[in-house]
Amino acid sequence: GHSKWTSPVKPAVNALQVRTNGAVGDYNHYRTYRYSGTPDRAISILTIDCLAALQQRGYSLEPGDLGENVTLDAPEDVLGVGVRLRALGRGQDGAESVELEITEAMIPCMNLEFIPSISVLPDARRRAFPRLCRGLRGWHTRVLVEGTLHEDDALAILPAEQKTHGFPDVPASSRVRRWGYRKQTSSVGK
Repeated sequence: GHSKWTSPVKPAVNALQVRTNGAVGDYNHYRTYRYSGTPDRAISILTIDCLAALQQRGYSLEPGDLGENVTLDAPEDVLGVGVRLRALGRGQDGAESVELEITEAMIPCMNLEFIPSISVLPDARRRAFPRLCRGLRGWHTRVLVEGTLHEDDALAILPAEQKTHGFPDVPASSRVRRWGYRKQTSSVGK
């Protein structure tokens, strides 16, 4: 049969509309069909730390190349399942700021070898790339509060055990460095 495959590379956008079912304009075939559009995988995030680690291993990657919705300038070691990220301040329309909760680590799939900058590499190096992404692929999140994210928005990082909406002792903060969405681009037979 045929399966749809979309390039994971996401172009930057001016504003990322975040909804409980994902980013407006985003399409993820695997999440849609394998996981029935689960809200636990609504927004994907990747830190600059992970991207830098892959670059240090000799891969030419830019923010958005792995298909993340949001690229964060935050230390990777403060993120984990249950950690919440909340945009500081209020949205322009007076609504609450975007809030996300990390639900699971992303597992690299073999389709990563088809990223344009990876697909041109020699076969052995190209095929090794998805395995090298283990632990560096990013995180799935669910959306707790919908809204809009803008580049350079500051996000409070709340540990998994802190479940309050007050932020008296915010342990760390991060900045949204880049975000984007994916559009369906091609169909590949399997």
